[in-house]
Amino acid sequence: MEFKFEKKFQDAIFQNSQIQQRICECLSIDFYQSKFIREDRYINGIIADFTIFENNIVKAIMECKGADINVTDFVRGIGQIFQYEFFAENKLSRQNYNFCNLDDFSSVYIFPDTVLRLNDFNIGLFKYPKSKKIIEVNSKNLAVRLIGDKELETLKNSKIQNLTIISQYYIRDNRIFELYFLLKVLLVLKLKSIRVARRDIENNILRKSNSINNNNWRNAFISLASLGFIDSENYPTSIGVNFANMDFSDFAYMIYEAYIKPYFEIIFSILEMDSNLSIQEIISKIFEKYDYKNDILFLTQSNGRYLSSWLNIIRDDFGLIQFNPRDKNRKILLNPLNSNKEKLIEHIKNNTKYTEYKSSFERIINEL
Repeated sequence: MEFKFEKKFQDAIFQNSQIQQRICECLSIDFYQSKFIREDRYINGIIADFTIFENNIVKAIMECKGADINVTDFVRGIGQIFQYEFFAENKLSRQNYNFCNLDDFSSVYIFPDTVLRLNDFNIGLFKYPKSKKIIEVNSKNLAVRLIGDKELETLKNSKIQNLTIISQYYIRDNRIFELYFLLKVLLVLKLKSIRVARRDIENNILRKSNSINNNNWRNAFISLASLGFIDSENYPTSIGVNFANMDFSDFAYMIYEAYIKPYFEIIFSILEMDSNLSIQEIISKIFEKYDYKNDILFLTQSNGRYLSSWLNIIRDDFGLIQFNPRDKNRKILLNPLNSNKEKLIEHIKNNTKYTEYKSSFERIINEL
């Protein structure tokens, strides 16, 4: 779904209760006790895109921006959320609203995912009010996630280091099927109301799988949280629950289409020319082909570590290429950019390494 214009984005939020529920999860608001008031007029003629109530108390005021904005539009939005914090701090409204304590109030800036990678400005290089909550809505699957201070710092540093951003998402040294398995485990624990103590889960449940990155489950938790699939208690969010109930091939395709496709586009554009290049040769070809002067965030950095990780995901999760460890001789089995959704999902189903671990994963889940 395209959210090029602000009005369409506002309409989607106003008309879709699932998006509203996901926003409430990000703001620690009880969705079933919430109310969204659109185009709410405050003092000085300021109109907020949404006021969000919980039990008739204002918990958040929200500013929306569509993807088609420039830096002036973005800064104007920051000015709006500074005013929203001021309203909450001084209990100012034309309707005599009851406000929560300022410590519990959120001054929300929400926009589609494309704002982070398709504009010249960097959202990590602005000053925001103390009560700010920055929320991203994925335009492909309507997943909603909170952009925390750590990610803002990463984006800020990317500008300082002159990094190019083609995607803000990264799967941290795990396979996608490992994220899928963990998400399913966490869903069962949620349904059984079992508290998630990460280290205990890693040692007593996850490592029984003997998966590829069996000593790296901490990063799987980090990846799921950064995608907005689990909450601060490590339970699946409402969108995480939906994704955990997918078949793996559908889950992998969703991750590809909504989050990591830009990496695949660049990698396969090089492999199609020569699939037997070394990691460093691929990086050199990327710079040459796309006339990049600087590293690409989460792709060409760290002396090829990120690129190596993506190649392993492309091989093991999607079955799109074949190669042996530390061997540059590769065979392309399917270029996803030349394939439609149905063909790609079928290919994943028949070629993923997930099938090698499926019975072990299912046994562990059934024992929970």
